[in-house]
Amino acid sequence: MHNLDRQWIFQLSWALLAFLISTSASTAGESELPDAQNAVAPIVHEPMYRGERELFSYAPRFTPNPIGFSPDNKPYIRAGNSVQTPDNDGTWTNRPIAPSITRYFQRQSLPTAFEMVGGQFVDQRVVMDDLGDAYTLAKLKHVGRTRLLLLHSRDGCVTWDVYPLPPLEHARLEFRDGNNTMTRPPAALIFKDTELGIVLPRRADDGSLIVDRAATVTNQSLLVPNHSGGGNSVITLGDRTYVVYPSTVSRSDKQGTSQFVVALSRDTGQIITGPTLLGTVGFGRPDPHYLPAITADSKGVLHVVLGSHHNSLYYLRSTLPNDASRWTTPTRIGKIRDPKSGGHTYPALLCDSQDRLHVVTRWAGDGYYFRLVYIRGNATTGRFEPQTVLVRPFRNMYSNWYHHLSLDRQDRLFLDYRYYGNQLSAQEIRAYRQKWPEDGLPADTRPGSFPKSVRPHDPAMLFSDDAGTTWHLTTDDLLRP
Repeated sequence: MHNLDRQWIFQLSWALLAFLISTSASTAGESELPDAQNAVAPIVHEPMYRGERELFSYAPRFTPNPIGFSPDNKPYIRAGNSVQTPDNDGTWTNRPIAPSITRYFQRQSLPTAFEMVGGQFVDQRVVMDDLGDAYTLAKLKHVGRTRLLLLHSRDGCVTWDVYPLPPLEHARLEFRDGNNTMTRPPAALIFKDTELGIVLPRRADDGSLIVDRAATVTNQSLLVPNHSGGGNSVITLGDRTYVVYPSTVSRSDKQGTSQFVVALSRDTGQIITGPTLLGTVGFGRPDPHYLPAITADSKGVLHVVLGSHHNSLYYLRSTLPNDASRWTTPTRIGKIRDPKSGGHTYPALLCDSQDRLHVVTRWAGDGYYFRLVYIRGNATTGRFEPQTVLVRPFRNMYSNWYHHLSLDRQDRLFLDYRYYGNQLSAQEIRAYRQKWPEDGLPADTRPGSFPKSVRPHDPAMLFSDDAGTTWHLTTDDLLRP
């Protein structure tokens, strides 16, 4: 079947799905969001732990997480060991991953018992290329060792081909934004301690993958699993792939965390542009919280937001398209760091097809309230608007959102997040134990401490269909192509 034929069938099927949803909404059960009119940003949580579900009766029929969109704009979302996607009648279904891995081990005559590692510190995004092939990563505990696997599906995440990655500890997958090249399989970063490598899969004539091309990017990396923010650390433009990372070596008299970019040939894996300093942020010793994010605009100009940890946020762009050798001077965006209560941490970054830059970070200034904030920029001028608050916790002291930003093929924005708060007061400890007794938070927990039994809860998703001007909680917006 020709690609145009397949794309036409996809569009027709998806249009039919939208019609079925619109005509059967009244019989689909209780609404996902009865109070949709008021469920708009800024969302302000209320004491004690009254969030989206309590304030708006928010009950999404899927588990919010980063989203991959097929060429016909159908969403695919990992939920632990499965992939969620809507069926033809709009019902969310779960397609398990583990059976394909079991079959792989059987074919390799290896023990089939394994444990899939989950949680916020594992990249679980589903990535879709221009052919509609899907990719995701799996981290396993298998026969006493950690295994990293690249999974590839050609049937809408029903079955997966399995490809082992080099034996390091962590992996991250390049994902689609508005302008990076996704005609090939996505690049995968692999890393452990200070070693950072890259795997550049190729597509064989029969549609399977050839995963034999790996290269070392640097042995001075501080890249860690990007549990929050989750901006791309690697993108591909044409025949070049770019990697950004924080370094173990500071290039500033004031110390701080220096951040670099490396360009590689996508065809050969050879480094084209060696480590180029983008900027140094902060003070003290290099810090792995300083995770930069990279994107590109429609003209091929590269854009980077430097990683920050309770500091001001800095932005720069390449002076030439598809060239990592020369950059503008970093400029500050968003609010300036508050010396008393902190600043920005964990930037998410995307550039849509209309060259609008979208940044979401955690902001701790203005009283040590860890808000989730949004900053919109213009990729052509490099100018950014003032930051706006998307979600505000009911309490100050430590919080995190484990947020990720996704862009569909119509430039609609989807921000998934789940709230995590620690350093609890005595009253908050009592309220937490009452709401989530299964977490086992001890009654004698010392106020202000960091107990390990506290967990992130209540995943939610905000949605914008006007390029970030307004945001509201997502219901069936994902089911509208």
